[in-house]
Amino acid sequence: MNSRFAIVAIVAISAALASASAGCASMPSHATIGFASASGAELTDRPFGLLRFTPGGRGQMVTGSSVKRHPSGDLVVAGVWTGKADVGLGAGGLANTMTSFVGRYSPSGRPRWVRWMSSSSMDGPRVAVDATGGVTVLATSRYAPRPFGTPEPACGEKSGCPFTPTIHVLSPEGEPRWSRAFPIADRREEMHPEHVVTDASGDVTVAGRFGVKGDVFVARYASASGTRRWFSRLRSSASAAHGLAALPNGDVVVTGYTTGEMRIDDAVASKQGTMTGYLACLAAADGTARWLDVVGPASTASIGMAVAGDAAGDVFLVSRSAFSDHASLAKLTGATGAPRWSRVLPTPPGQIRGAAIDLEQGGAPVVALQLTMGETAKAAALIVALPAEGGVPLWSRQLRTHSLRPDRRDEGQRVDASWSLEAVSMASLGPAEVVVTGWFTGRADLGGLRAEGPWARERRTCDIDDDYEACKEDWSERSMFVARIGR
Repeated sequence: MNSRFAIVAIVAISAALASASAGCASMPSHATIGFASASGAELTDRPFGLLRFTPGGRGQMVTGSSVKRHPSGDLVVAGVWTGKADVGLGAGGLANTMTSFVGRYSPSGRPRWVRWMSSSSMDGPRVAVDATGGVTVLATSRYAPRPFGTPEPACGEKSGCPFTPTIHVLSPEGEPRWSRAFPIADRREEMHPEHVVTDASGDVTVAGRFGVKGDVFVARYASASGTRRWFSRLRSSASAAHGLAALPNGDVVVTGYTTGEMRIDDAVASKQGTMTGYLACLAAADGTARWLDVVGPASTASIGMAVAGDAAGDVFLVSRSAFSDHASLAKLTGATGAPRWSRVLPTPPGQIRGAAIDLEQGGAPVVALQLTMGETAKAAALIVALPAEGGVPLWSRQLRTHSLRPDRRDEGQRVDASWSLEAVSMASLGPAEVVVTGWFTGRADLGGLRAEGPWARERRTCDIDDDYEACKEDWSERSMFVARIGR
């Protein structure tokens, strides 16, 4: 880690880290979530090294779900928690429900504004940032976002207020512009939006899946009013959308997998195996298919994991084998889907469970892979930066739990120190640095930055007769991190 990076840590009440090398002080079990800075970051406005959101009590969790760079140089960060949290503007939370938030933070980690809302899922909201700095939030919520600390409004309906997948569009200052909810009247047609992007005009495009039928949908909405411009449906027996990206001409590309044949308009992606990866390009004007293709050669079934579009209109696709033991990065021509090159990504042994991709301003791709690595490293993440035209990786960083021991039995109790880590979202900040958000339990090494969750130093035990998974969940509270990692 470059020594110019200061460290900003979110700690309990008055506790704060002095530096990355000093490690993280353990949290007292009674502490609430606090927000503090160290190393003079707020005074010098130097970039932060680490933001840490720590749960305030047993059974509480804080999870990072999305991070994007802002045109001003700020960061837009989203997440979700249970209980109470302090994300820089004081402690708060919603009774009897989870709380999602989105905030804009300065390069030093100072919150400029934060909006929050009720939530029904620990997956948390997804965000997109347009060229003017406007923020789009895709979340399953009960109400529109409101200023941090504002009480939840009364429902006013006998049937209660259901949680609804919703798009919320905010100004660069965090003021609401419009919101739009998705229908949930018929469970067979219940929609689950999972990805959101904005194009050069500011229009909002979302992609997701239907609850029962298994089709994938892509829909576009006008930037100013939220009026729906078009709606497209990729029909399949069962499928999912893993990635969505906008191209400079307004076209969008979506990738994921299907368990059978996939169709949109007259385009067809034929089944290759148990799961078949697909990549589709939809026209900006009406959402019709420009092209639809399977991922990878027919002899090697692959699944689309993440996708990005560059300034020239080309597409970068991250895919993994159907057996999840290796990942590839490919560059394709956006107009036709014709492949330009493909590279196998260097990864340690393990199973690949997820991916994220972003492009530097010069067009070079940076990929984050989520890995499961066996008994002594339950989960880790690998960040790999490559040249715009492929070739040998420029640099890489590994994020993983810092100290693990396998499960064991001891005098009628079961002891577990199998800490875990998820790198959920990533954004490139320049030719040699990225910002990553997600969550961890226990102790973690975040690309050279050490972090420790609450109660990590305690010896955890569960009676053998107990529900082991429930017991383990009770003491493995998630801590959210936002780490700025340099080459």
